[in-house]
Amino acid sequence: MELVFKLGRSSLLLILVFCLTLTGCEESTNFRAPADRGVKFEELNQSEIPRELVVGVVWSVGDGKFVEGARLAVEEINAKKEGEEFRYRLVVVDENEYSTLAGFDRLSEGKYRNASQRLAQRLAKEFSLDPDIVAVIGHSDKYNTALPAALSYQDNGILFLSSASTDPQMGHLDSPLTFQLSSPDSWLAEQMADYIISRNFQNMLVLFSRDRKSANFVEFLQKSIQRSSASVVIHQQSVPYRYLRGGDWSDFDTTSIIASLTKAANDKKIDSVLIVSDMAITASIIKGSKDFGFKLPFIVMPATSNERFISDVGEPGVGTVMPTSVDQSTPHFKQFSKRFVKYTKGASPDASAALGYDSIYLLNEAMEKANSSKPLHVSLTLQYTMPPWTGASGTFGFLENGANNHRKYFFTRLVKTDSGELQFRPEDKAKEGG
Repeated sequence: MELVFKLGRSSLLLILVFCLTLTGCEESTNFRAPADRGVKFEELNQSEIPRELVVGVVWSVGDGKFVEGARLAVEEINAKKEGEEFRYRLVVVDENEYSTLAGFDRLSEGKYRNASQRLAQRLAKEFSLDPDIVAVIGHSDKYNTALPAALSYQDNGILFLSSASTDPQMGHLDSPLTFQLSSPDSWLAEQMADYIISRNFQNMLVLFSRDRKSANFVEFLQKSIQRSSASVVIHQQSVPYRYLRGGDWSDFDTTSIIASLTKAANDKKIDSVLIVSDMAITASIIKGSKDFGFKLPFIVMPATSNERFISDVGEPGVGTVMPTSVDQSTPHFKQFSKRFVKYTKGASPDASAALGYDSIYLLNEAMEKANSSKPLHVSLTLQYTMPPWTGASGTFGFLENGANNHRKYFFTRLVKTDSGELQFRPEDKAKEGG
């Protein structure tokens, strides 16, 4: 009779802790990574100290300032290291460069429906073939590549700090090398439900794109409201998934959506609208609705770049509410902001910049505490021995499934300031009249 034992992530890591305490166990255990990446710092002679530790960065360049934040962190950390210590070097890959090759412009064709997996494999290949890569940070989640990429990184022994993915399935991978820095959508849905209830909305229309993550978020939201026993009615309406149209979003699409909005507002007494879609579609709907005289309040999903959204939506977006996981009023963010403005010669940081900055600092903190750059050693440190760490974008501390247990959202409103500038402000300050 054959016995099959299934071990979860936490069990695997605990066994690994025991194994690594035994001499020679690391060479024979099944936990040994396919590529022997990284080094134990304490075992090196001065002549053997690596001059560089290479970290991969994946981002959709143009969607926020994640890469700039990561580069600032590397510059600061390298400047503090003494002459005999290693330096960090970043290898940056732009998701956009490979999106067409992966088939994102042809999603309407059946054989390209797995474009996210194709793109993830192409991105992961960039790093898997380089034995000097010990970790990867980022993945903007614009193309939903973080989940399939995590599996490739795990198979190749690369630590993965998934900086922006909110996909709840990340926590079900049983991947000891994967850590989800942003809160999963299920947690955002709970806080979104609390916000909706606190604002006494009774009849909300939810517009959502026909993709897996958007549909799942609406389901999470519906369940969160039901658990609260609040008398909030959610009316659902799907909108075309932009990538199934070759990336195009026509005037006809916008007009038809606005017509449906107007009809729902009258027939169902809608008092608010939540849009669960990408920022391009969201901005298009809000701009079009104001052109048609639609005046109900909009709530939108978090954006990696507020500046991009503000530029796209313009004044018609004034009053729009957006949750953000980065509290820009904290001392940590304010200190980071000053350094970022100086580093970029005048550019203001957004949420993604703070995430990029913190991703590098968190990785460095874990490596120093582990006294090693070996991905499994760093993973164990993040999981079990390192206390919660606070940076510019918030606090990081991880559950057994690799999810960050210290993230929460702050609700902001787009206002027009006295000087005529459009900016998102915390709800209380927005009410004071920005």
